[in-house]
Amino acid sequence: MPINLRPPEYARKRGFHWTRLVFVTGIIIYIFSMFFAAIYLKTLKMEKDISLSALKANYQLTINEKNNIEEKSILFKNLEKDKKDLEKLLYSSVKWYSCLDLIINTSESELYIESLQGSGTDIYINGRSQKLSVIAGYLSILEQTGLFHQIDYQEVKGYAGGYFYFSLRGQMNTPVEAEDSAV
Repeated sequence: MPINLRPPEYARKRGFHWTRLVFVTGIIIYIFSMFFAAIYLKTLKMEKDISLSALKANYQLTINEKNNIEEKSILFKNLEKDKKDLEKLLYSSVKWYSCLDLIINTSESELYIESLQGSGTDIYINGRSQKLSVIAGYLSILEQTGLFHQIDYQEVKGYAGGYFYFSLRGQMNTPVEAEDSAV
């Protein structure tokens, strides 16, 4: 058996001390709790960042969808306007035939219309007649129909053979406007 030559205080110092054990254990628990708290807080921050980025992505998608809806709304309004314009044009194109028929049929038997040209609402009538009074009467009749916003002589020339060649230039009302002014 070994012999202990140390004083008894040394044995007491080297003996088991509960206070030291509790203190060291408390420090170890504190260190572990701080470590796990840091990990937990880092995890919470990452979850918050992920949810924030998901919300930003959803917000951006919502903004894009709103812009798409606004663009489609504008396109739809333009489409409705174009549809109304086409319907008006379709309605008026039916009326153009009756307007052209009226222009041609108001000419007297002594007046010959050689060409009838148009561009938009502008119309050019070229013809010939043996009498100037017939040309003047034809212009007067065209003015009275209400089809023209403005119509006038462009040129009248007399040639050998007794014919007077004329050119009339007019700006037509649309058939709907002509119909309204005739009423």
